[in-house]
Amino acid sequence: MAYSKFKLGQVLDDFDITLIEGADLFPNVPPVEPSELLKAVLKRGIPLGEAISTEKARSEFVLAPLLSEVHERMAGHISLFSGVEFTVDAARGLNGECDFLLSRSPLQSVLRAPAFAIVEAKNLSLAPGLGQCIAEMIAAQIFNENAGKPLPCIWGAVTTGLSWRFLKLEGQTVTMDHLERSLNGVAGILGILLHIAEGN
Repeated sequence: MAYSKFKLGQVLDDFDITLIEGADLFPNVPPVEPSELLKAVLKRGIPLGEAISTEKARSEFVLAPLLSEVHERMAGHISLFSGVEFTVDAARGLNGECDFLLSRSPLQSVLRAPAFAIVEAKNLSLAPGLGQCIAEMIAAQIFNENAGKPLPCIWGAVTTGLSWRFLKLEGQTVTMDHLERSLNGVAGILGILLHIAEGN
């Protein structure tokens, strides 16, 4: 089994996770105006990603530029990985690739703990990615604990590029943000991603 095989109900049962829905995870997070470069890249990338309409295209033309801006603004305090193999416990299905993974280690050449956020790209619908994203968040939690660098929470997001749903894992509880947020408000998404990256 691998991350991509997990459905929402299954990951909750297999790892004894409590799911809380309808919470406002970001009540006071201000929007952050994107750079002119990011605006220009998204102006070209969003229509292209939508036209090609695959997870890979959305990752390359929408998500990678947005997450690259977060990485740049954090000025070497975090690392960003795309398509990285992340096998933590294959016997329990915690193996496979993560679309995007962020770590608080500044090392970019090798993935080091503590991982703090997972971003999972989906093609048209967010719902099928929720179980997969939560499985990857659980793996990140175990990865950090095994390295002796646990964090109070692990963040996750499932996104089509244009629509975003954020998740937060604390212990055995996953809280799902009450809103499906839109990249039409890119400043709002960027503000949330920077809020997460800064450890707030």
